[in-house]
Amino acid sequence: MEQHPLHYFINLIEGRKLDDLRNSFFFVNPEIQVTAVNALEEYIEFNDVDDMSQQWIIDRQYFKHFLAKFLLEKKVEVIGIIDFYLLKNQDTVTCSRFIGNIDVIINELISQGKQYPDFIKYPVIEEILIDLKNSLNRKYSQNERVSPQIINPQTKGEKIVWNAGVASLCTLFYELCNDYKLTKKGISYLVASEDQLVKFIAENFVDADGEPFVIDSIKTYLSHRQDKKAKRDKVEINQIIPPSSITED
Repeated sequence: MEQHPLHYFINLIEGRKLDDLRNSFFFVNPEIQVTAVNALEEYIEFNDVDDMSQQWIIDRQYFKHFLAKFLLEKKVEVIGIIDFYLLKNQDTVTCSRFIGNIDVIINELISQGKQYPDFIKYPVIEEILIDLKNSLNRKYSQNERVSPQIINPQTKGEKIVWNAGVASLCTLFYELCNDYKLTKKGISYLVASEDQLVKFIAENFVDADGEPFVIDSIKTYLSHRQDKKAKRDKVEINQIIPPSSITED
């Protein structure tokens, strides 16, 4: 490896390089025709074609969403680099030390980041690092390669058939956990970590054909990425559990 797998995240936090990414978002984007820039609210407007009408429209993109997508791609890139390294190095001790070192560095980056104003301003940076750490722990537990694709649980009993697709199911669980406007108390209906939700969905639900959902798909649709939320067959939570159903003490 010519560069450390975490080199981008190291430079981002230790070198405080977020301004470079911010500048590229506002000023260097040859793929779109920017028509307006709002530096205060951190968004750009640009010409785009509506998928339905095929008419030109003015679309808007916020830097925080751009950042989330960019860092998620970097996370996938890091995992790919680590996978490749471990495939080439079969020595158990070497691989164990390597993964342990990665884990230590991620923890240090999270700790250092708390002194970095942009780290606090954009919590997605910490979320991606934690997700990266958890993903590696799941894949490489006990120094052995663990397939991340499909869980075949040993639990007995019938699984629940979800006919609307994995995006719809995961979006439902995501909103129950993260849409804090659902209750007057400002708390979510469901409290669970992403790992808990992934495991719960994988072990208890199957698709319309009776097949288990792919783990990587579950993780993708449970992530913070708004472009990965269900657009069809979406369960409208407010129509099922109206906010007024929860009252103040």
